Formats: sequence, structure tokens, C-alpha cells
Amino acid sequence: MSAPITVVLIAVPMALGLSLAAGAPPEAGLAAAAAGGIAGGPLSGAPLQVSDPSAGLAVVSAGPIQIYGWRTTCTITSGAGLSQILLGTLRVARGALAASPAIAHGTLAGIGIGIGIGIRGRTRPWRGGSPKGRSSCPACTSASVRRRRIR
Repeated sequence: MSAPITVVLIAVPMALGLSLAAGAPPEAGLAAAAAGGIAGGPLSGAPLQVSDPSAGLAVVSAGPIQIYGWRTTCTITSGAGLSQILLGTLRVARGALAASPAIAHGTLAGIGIGIGIGIRGRTRPWRGGSPKGRSSCPACTSASVRRRRIR
């Protein structure tokens, strides 16, 4: 089976599902799959690159769609895309080359340590320990919430 047909068989159903999961109309998923497939190879400089929808973006885009609505979210996203194209044309990212790679490595290491500490704290009850600390959210510590958790 040729690569484009395989990509279509995988990307189109996935794009439809992700658009529905994000609260967008199914037509948006089809348009995104078509745009990604048509523009992905020629614009990326890698003709064999496979571009498909990302499940993580469904979670990211669901919030703005619920808060601002579909049309406003499309306008915001289009504006962000146009600004990325403009900044890429102006080669603004070349300024990032002036920063030491140690800065990026340190930042990523700090994020990883923070995630590790957070995961370790959340898994204490699973490992037989008691949860550490108290929640700062008053609603989370109310008696009704505790009763619901017990049931």
C-alpha cells in the first residue's frame, strides 16, 4: 500500500475524532487533515514527512472552543499562524542561537524534576502511604467532596 493512502486512512478518521473531541465541527477535522497532508510535505522541505493530527491538541483546543466559541477560536488560531509565518520570514528565531544551550538544558531539566516530584507526590497513596500536604482549594477539602470520594 502506498504511503499517501496509508496516511489518509489513518489521518482522516483521527482528525474527525479529534475535532469532535475538541468540540469543533467534523468539517474542521477534514479541513485540518487535508491542509496538513497537502502542505506538510512541500512546505517542510521533507517530501516524505508524514503530518497528521495530534491528540494533545484536542485537549489544548477544547478549552478555548468552550470559552470563546468556534469562530473566535478559529480567528485566534489563524492570527497565531500568520504571526508564526511572519516571524519565520523575518528569521526572528536566529536570535535564539545567541543563547547558550546550557540554558535550554537547565530549563528542561528543571521541568523534568518538577514533573517527577509532582508524580511522586501523587502516587504516594498508591504505594501505601498517605497523601502529602493539604489542598489549597477549599472546595476540594469540603466534607461533601470527601464524602463523594469515599463512595
